[in-house]
Amino acid sequence: MAIKKVGVVGGGLMGSGIAQTAAQVGYDVLMAEVNQELLDRGIGRVEGAWKMLSGKGRITEDQAGEYRGRFRGTLDLEEISDRDLVIEAIIENQDEKRKLFAQLDKITSKTALLVSNTSSLPIIDCEKEVPRTSIDFKASEVTRSISTESWLVLPARASTNRPRLESMICDRRSVCC
Repeated sequence: MAIKKVGVVGGGLMGSGIAQTAAQVGYDVLMAEVNQELLDRGIGRVEGAWKMLSGKGRITEDQAGEYRGRFRGTLDLEEISDRDLVIEAIIENQDEKRKLFAQLDKITSKTALLVSNTSSLPIIDCEKEVPRTSIDFKASEVTRSISTESWLVLPARASTNRPRLESMICDRRSVCC
């Protein structure tokens, strides 16, 4: 499965950074938020990063324009339905994550990868509701839970194997507090 369209749910520090990076390496990126204020802040972080990078000469204005052309925001979660990869980056609240994955499971293709960017919660808890949410995704790490199907890992890893990104696959057998 080729990943071309990426959805990021949550435009906070992690979500906006993931959206920015995904657009920079060539993906069509849609970032979703729950209200206009949060969406504007998330878009502002992404735009601010590109402005800073171009100001430092790390990217050209033309490159920043290309990245902008591959990135947009939405308040309508339904727009995520056409994405090949959806990365959850919402607040660290297990109940909210479960609700979100249940919604994503209903609106996305059954071949879409649904992954989490959780930093402290066991992803296996979301799996109980939606079995295809068994991957914990970081910008350079794909962590699978004990029950992750092998076929899910390679497309997720491939999504990080773009210029200037490398990935590693980790097994998370347990989570310690």
